[in-house]
Amino acid sequence: MPKEINLLIKQCKKKNQKAQMQLYNQYCEAMFFVTSTYLQDEEKAKDAMQEGFIKAFSKLDTYTQKTSFGAWLKRIIINHCIDELKKKKLETVSIENYPLEIVDDDNLVF
Repeated sequence: MPKEINLLIKQCKKKNQKAQMQLYNQYCEAMFFVTSTYLQDEEKAKDAMQEGFIKAFSKLDTYTQKTSFGAWLKRIIINHCIDELKKKKLETVSIENYPLEIVDDDNLVF
């Protein structure tokens, strides 16, 4: 891992907001590409990316240098996208489970 990234991570663990912003700027484009690929909606992708970074910064103490920081962050971002897709799927209700009724148009009031 480049020394610059390693130093930023150490500073981020100390809650240094400037370091967090620098780390964010370093990875935001790549992570936005990931969220866009999964969610296919620009606004939802932006939200998921932001939430993924927040989650990553809050769990930064769990990061070990066994993998690159980018790979670790990407895994968090992907897992967040999957969670969002699961929520969306739960919100979707099949109309097959509900009987359809035919309504007499003559009784409708406009």
